[in-house]
Amino acid sequence: MAKRNINWDENKLKKWIQEGRGQGEGKDYKPWLTVQDFPSKGRVSRVFGWKTKRIHHFFTDSETRYFYLLEWEDDVLDIREHYPLFHCEEVIQNKAGLNFDLFKDKDTGTPYILSTSFLITLKKTDGKIAYVARSLKADCELERKTALERLEIERRYWQSQNIDWAIVTQKEIPVVKAKNIEWIHSSLFPADERGFT
Repeated sequence: MAKRNINWDENKLKKWIQEGRGQGEGKDYKPWLTVQDFPSKGRVSRVFGWKTKRIHHFFTDSETRYFYLLEWEDDVLDIREHYPLFHCEEVIQNKAGLNFDLFKDKDTGTPYILSTSFLITLKKTDGKIAYVARSLKADCELERKTALERLEIERRYWQSQNIDWAIVTQKEIPVVKAKNIEWIHSSLFPADERGFT
């Protein structure tokens, strides 16, 4: 198996943007990160979404379970995973106490594009569209200084966009409900999409 190229530089950044990563909506959205891009610390999943009609990429069981919960909600219209925070330093007005240098490649100096686990499109009861951003983290990650710095950048980024943002840990995900939704998830597709005649 070929070794993944995890180097980060301006050429790779431009290539990913030209590929359309982090752009589009619904079935046309391409996540900024895919399971092929780098090794995961957890179990990776690729799931065909019945709302978006595309493959979603997840790096942990918690991301996958949260996705199933979102799929089940009637007011959720679109689910965009690993949504990139383009132009962080320009978008965030209040930069006090933030260290953007932590998120640059040590060899090339190219800034990494941070991403939020989920950008969710909702249809509110009044019929209007709203967006919420959710970052999934293991609770043990919340004790690491670099993780907290990253989360604060995310928080300020979404605050600048007037989009509700919150952290979700594995403790807030009802595992049994998520597994039940996963179990019946494939039955939500018409039979011809599942390959049955």
